[in-house]
Amino acid sequence: MTPRAKRVFLTVFAFDAVVLVGLIYWLVLHHTKSAVVAVPGKPDIQINLRPLETKLTEIDLLNKGTAPGSLDVAADISWQDSDLDRAEGLAGFDEIDTGRMSVRFHPHRWPSGEQLSPGESRDIGWVQLTDDSPIHAEMVTGPAATQP
Repeated sequence: MTPRAKRVFLTVFAFDAVVLVGLIYWLVLHHTKSAVVAVPGKPDIQINLRPLETKLTEIDLLNKGTAPGSLDVAADISWQDSDLDRAEGLAGFDEIDTGRMSVRFHPHRWPSGEQLSPGESRDIGWVQLTDDSPIHAEMVTGPAATQP
C-alpha cells in the first residue's frame, strides 16, 4: 500500500470511529432521557413533627415525592410519660383523642380529593402536653384513617 493510500485509509478510519462514538453516545443519552420522561412521578407523603416550644409540637404533612399526593391520610400521634393538655386540627383536619397518650388527626371529609404538590407541606394540627416528652407519629391510610 502506498503512503498516500495509508493516509487516506487512516483518515477515513479515524473519522468513522469518531462518528461511531458520537452515534453511540447520542443513542445512550437519548434512551436515558426518554426513560426518565416516560416514568411517572411518585408521591411520598410523610409526617413532619416540628417542636415550636417546650411541650408544644406542630404536625405537618410533607410531600417528598415527585408527583402530587392525596391528603386522604391520617396521622396517629403518641407519646409516653405525659398527659395531653390541648390539641387542635388545622387546615381541614380534625383531632380525635384515641387514648390517654394519643391523638389522631384526620380529614374533615373522606375522601376529600385534596392534593399536596411535590415539596409542599401542610400544617394539620398541633399538640400540647403537660410535660416535655418525645412524640411519635404514624401514617394511617384508607377508610381506617377516619376511625380511631
